[in-house]
Parts: sequence; C-alpha cells; structure tokens
Amino acid sequence: MYYVVFNSVTLATRVKNYFRYTGERVRLVHTPKTISKGGCSYSVIVEKHLVSKVIEVASNYGIKVLGVYKETDDGFVEEDSYDIS
Repeated sequence: MYYVVFNSVTLATRVKNYFRYTGERVRLVHTPKTISKGGCSYSVIVEKHLVSKVIEVASNYGIKVLGVYKETDDGFVEEDSYDIS
C-alpha cells in the first residue's frame, strides 16, 4: 500500500471524499511517526494504481502533497517517482 501524506486531516479528507463515489478503496489515517514530517499530518492510503490520481486530485484542489511512501515489510520507503511539486 502507498501513503500519500498531507498537512492536515481537513486536506486529506477533501482528497479522500473525491473517491467517495468512484468505488475505489481509499483510507484515511494519521500519518505514522516514521514518515511524518512533523505536526498532525494525515495520509490517504491507496494501492499503487491510484497514487497518481490522488496526486492529481490534490493538485486540482490546490492541496500540497508532502510525500508518497510505499509500505514495505521493513517499514516505509519514500517514492521519488511521483511529481508532488
């Protein structure tokens, strides 16, 4: 699974709500401390094929993505292949 990290629960919820009627599985969680950049960030958890769509939706709403992380057996790995600028 992939964690797309946002500054707040409000911003993450806006992105999550886009998927409410698409039938896609999207979950909202408090960002794990190991990947949190401080504060009370929240993440949207999705499968790999939805990461680009989540970033696109966030961009359309003017919401900054703090990072994208892949969950592995050893923890988390930051993904550099996604443009979050």
